[in-house]
Amino acid sequence: MVQSTNPALWFGGLLVASVSLLVGNKIVAESYTSNNLTILFQQVIATLILYVGIQAGKFGETKPFKKQQFISLLIPALLNSLQLLTSIKSLPYVFRNVSTFACAFIETTFLGATISIKAKGALVVIFVGAVIYAAQDINFNFWGYMYLTLNCVAYTINNVYSKVTITDMDQTGTGVSMIQLLISLPVFTLYAIFFGEIPGGLYKAFELRGTVLYVFLFLGLMGTLISMSYNNLYKLVSATSVVVAANMNKVAAILLAWYVFGKPLSAMQIFGLLVCICGGVSYSVILKQDKAAAKLAAQKYEKVNQTEEEDALEMQIPKKSGTK
Repeated sequence: MVQSTNPALWFGGLLVASVSLLVGNKIVAESYTSNNLTILFQQVIATLILYVGIQAGKFGETKPFKKQQFISLLIPALLNSLQLLTSIKSLPYVFRNVSTFACAFIETTFLGATISIKAKGALVVIFVGAVIYAAQDINFNFWGYMYLTLNCVAYTINNVYSKVTITDMDQTGTGVSMIQLLISLPVFTLYAIFFGEIPGGLYKAFELRGTVLYVFLFLGLMGTLISMSYNNLYKLVSATSVVVAANMNKVAAILLAWYVFGKPLSAMQIFGLLVCICGGVSYSVILKQDKAAAKLAAQKYEKVNQTEEEDALEMQIPKKSGTK
């Protein structure tokens, strides 16, 4: 894994890591119930893997770490931990799509980003598909919706704030990943203590054997991959694009869980997921077309300006008179 400025590479990494973590954590949870310690152990493994990879020159380079960088990235780290704490099955998927609209609104209103009408239409298609999928799962529980709202708010703020902060930060995506992983270690340690997972959860962790243990260790590598993928994408694409990609990964994870674990899905839910996929693919294609059109327009504008400057310069240069 090398440092790359190709968004496609990091979108692929995000897909693999997201699906692996969602499915893998379900496998681990059947034998190990200390959720915060699970995340903490994965973050420790991810930090070690990233450090070794940096030292070996496999994960790209980092710039000198500064105190201000740790301070700036403390907010995303806390918001990310809050997202994990407030996540609830099924319905968060719908709320994540609300976050897509929120990110698009903030970027276009306050950050100067532009999204075409066609791209906005694709976002609507994604949201409609999510509503179709979740319509049969809705349970009107006050506290459940309170947690879901908090999850949505944290997710939206985290994506937009991370985009702005990481884009302007004098640090590589790999360096940002290392900082965020280091910050997450004490945060999830405190969570584990608060929820009473220490010391009992520590003892049970050493009892893991066989497939569960291998999956547990593998998820540490996926923790490295997802962190690097997110932070490099924040430097390369819009926050809305990152959110759309994350939602498509959720779709893939739901379908994989349906196939691997036999999770029941109705025909209407499968239809909703397919609508989401169509919306996500359309959004990606439209963005690519819009970017190509903008690039072509910029080239034409530059060519016209260059021609005008050359004509103006030619008019200013006096012609030499002939000599006998």
